[in-house]
Formats: sequence, structure tokens, C-alpha cells
Amino acid sequence: MTSSLPGVSTRPDGRNDVSDIREHFDHPELTPEEDRLARGGDPTTTRKHPLQPLHHLPDEADEEDALRHVLAWVDERAPGRRPRQDQLLPYLLIRAMTGDHGVREPPMPYFWQSPDIIVVPGIVDSIDAQAATLTPRLGEPHTIFVRVWNLGRLAAIGARVDAYWANPAFSFGAGSPHPPELIGNAGFDLADRTSTACMSVVRIAEPWIPRWENEGHECLLAVVSCLMDRATVGFDAATDRHVGQLNLHVARPDLDLHPLLLWLGRQIGPNDSMQLVHGLETVTDVLAPHALAGGGDWVGIPRPRPPTHLLVRHDRGESEQEESASRTRGTIGWVTAPERGSRLYRFGQNPESEGEPTKRGRSAVALARLIEADELTGRALAAAMSEDPADTHLLRFEALRDGVVIGGYSIVVTQS
Repeated sequence: MTSSLPGVSTRPDGRNDVSDIREHFDHPELTPEEDRLARGGDPTTTRKHPLQPLHHLPDEADEEDALRHVLAWVDERAPGRRPRQDQLLPYLLIRAMTGDHGVREPPMPYFWQSPDIIVVPGIVDSIDAQAATLTPRLGEPHTIFVRVWNLGRLAAIGARVDAYWANPAFSFGAGSPHPPELIGNAGFDLADRTSTACMSVVRIAEPWIPRWENEGHECLLAVVSCLMDRATVGFDAATDRHVGQLNLHVARPDLDLHPLLLWLGRQIGPNDSMQLVHGLETVTDVLAPHALAGGGDWVGIPRPRPPTHLLVRHDRGESEQEESASRTRGTIGWVTAPERGSRLYRFGQNPESEGEPTKRGRSAVALARLIEADELTGRALAAAMSEDPADTHLLRFEALRDGVVIGGYSIVVTQS
């Protein structure tokens, strides 16, 4: 039997005799330079680390210096030392407010005004060309869309967003008397932050029908999560970037807000306090993400016009302040000039009173009455704060504990 290789014979046992195979291949002799070019040199790195392990140590460095240098280099690159956004992981986000990039360190302001929870009347398949609303109608179906983001360096595969509704409250964590109820959920994938597909507007398939309790003033929450980036337990939008919360209502001019304010007052604890803050020009930033979500131009939600001047009652005498404080059984603070996000009024409870339910329930009502409107309708409150009927006012009723805002509910009022 003859081998197919030239000059190679086959042994009786069937194996080739390759001892002299090299004699039949004519390899040229290469110089060292030619050999280096043929093999290729060692690759040069294109990434320069700010801290090189050993290259830049002084000549007199001993072993301990070298060890410290190497350990520092390793420690600097340890996963726990790098922000999560810079690790090879997803970084999911539902914004708490415009400008939120996910780092939520208390105290987090206005975290209940999420621009990423969008409500559209009726049952629709896409948000394109749709008119969102912040005045949902009782007993009618609405479609909820959630704008979700991935600001991480790794795609979020198999992510899910859950949407909930809840009665108005300032906290929805463990032990809340008004735990959120699931509306529905949806699954999706998101690319990493280098792609334009790192953001998506996700549709919740199940419709939301506002209930008659509290006249439809429900709060909405959304929670996003995936296998490699899970949400924490609870619904704490103040600290968890996976949670979005929408306690925001645009009141009809003729709507009586007394029942809602009475309900809100009952949600604060016996030793907590409540303050009323005017949002001034921030009303535009708060409403724009909802009004423009469908790609239109302020359809469904009228374009707001922030007030240029507030008819704030100020420069009151001390006796007058004491009389007001006695009437509301709390402390009242006044401002003399409307600054950005200025505090209009603050109602503080007296801890020694043991927080009678009647008094606690009237706190939000008492704050609203300090505006000195003829009645607690959206039109009357707006008219008491500015003379121009086109002005739009953002009122934030904020609950405080030990001087820190723990939650809030925002109401937009206008005369027309």
C-alpha cells in the first residue's frame, strides 16, 4: 500500500513512516527580521490605563511599593469601586422627574411627578399621534404607556414593567394602608446606552379604568426590572430608579377639590407636617413630557402659562400670624417673594395634640384655604393667586417627617 504523500511509505502495520517527511518540503531559510515579519510582532495596546501596574514606578521602589501599586490598580478597577453605569450591566430607569439619571439620593425632590408614566384615553395600540391626559375620566378605559430607559453598558434582555394604581398617599412602602393594585405588565428588550434603542415607550396591554372612590384621583406607579437589574422590594420612588410614581392631577376649573384635600390630610402621620409649595415656572417642565408624548404639540393637555406675579398674602403682623396659627392649630410660614419653587404656606402639626383625626384630616384643606379663595375649586384657587385667567399654577402638597419631604401630591389649577 502506497501513501498519498510523496516520498512517504506505508508500514506493514498501516501507519505512515513520516520520519523523513521534512526532506520533501523545501522551506526557505529566514533571517531573524524576516521571521519576525512573518510571525507578526506583539500587539501594542490602544488603551492606556491611568495607573499602570509597574511601568512608572521609580527605580528605587522596593517590592512593597510595587505591591501597593498593583493592589491600588486592581482595587481601582474592582466592580464595587465603579459606578454601576460603568459596569458591564444593564441600568434600568423610570425617571422620577425631568433630568433624573437614576442616582436618587435622599432628599429627592418632587419624585412623584414622573414624566415617564403616560395616560391616554381609550384603548389604543400606539402612543403615536395620541393625546395624553392628566384628567382621567371615571369609569372609562385608559391605556397606560411607560417610557423606560437603559443607561447601562449591557443590553437589558427579557425586561418587564408592571403598572399599578393606588389611592392617593405619600408612601406606598411596606405597611402602607393603601397598597398598590396591579393593572398589568409588558415584556420588552432594551439595547445598551450606545444605541438609540436604549429607550422605549412600552404599552401596558391591560386597560386602566379609574374607580369612583376618591373621584378618580388615583396615583399611578410603574416598576421596571430584569434578571441582571432587579428592583428593590416596595415602591419607593424616592430611592429606587426602577420605580416611577405619578401623583399629578390637572383639575377641571369647576372641580371641587375639598374631598381630595381632605383625603390627603388624613394620610400624614400624627407627628408629620404638611406644606404647600407653588411650582411657579416648573409647571411647563412637569406637563410637557405628557402633552408631547404622542409627538403632537400640546394636544390634550393645554400649554401652561406660568404666573409672572403671585398675589401672595405677605407682610402680615405678628398678631395676625398668631391668629391664623390658632385657627388652623398649626404653624404657618409666609414668603414675601415668589422664588423658584418657593414655599407658600406650611402647616405643622402639634405633636402634643396626639394627632386627632379631624385635625390631621383638615391639614391640606387648611393650607388651601390660606390662599383665601372663595371656594376650593380649581378656578377659585387660580383666581386667588393671580389676576390673569390664563395663568397656570402647580400646587404641591408635601408631607414632611423630621423636616424631610417623604411624599407629595401635585395639583395643577387654572381659571380656564
